[in-house]
Amino acid sequence: MTATAVVGMVTSLLISAATRRIDRRVVVLAFSVLLIASDVLVAVAANLPFLLLGRVMLGPCARYHVKRPTATCRSRPPVPHGLA
Repeated sequence: MTATAVVGMVTSLLISAATRRIDRRVVVLAFSVLLIASDVLVAVAANLPFLLLGRVMLGPCARYHVKRPTATCRSRPPVPHGLA
């Protein structure tokens, strides 16, 4: 397993409990900012430690953005039969 996968796995187990009381929009924005910061850090990394730090930062973002659509679909109200 890679460092990105390990951090993503740990995040996926803890993120629901950690963000339960925070507005979903704030959580999505925070993970999006972390994703952008990770991408920029990897793009400008001058040495291996910074590259690995950027990859480790990518783990929670990747896992959250994979998990988010399922949670969002469950929380939406049903569409009336004739409008779907």
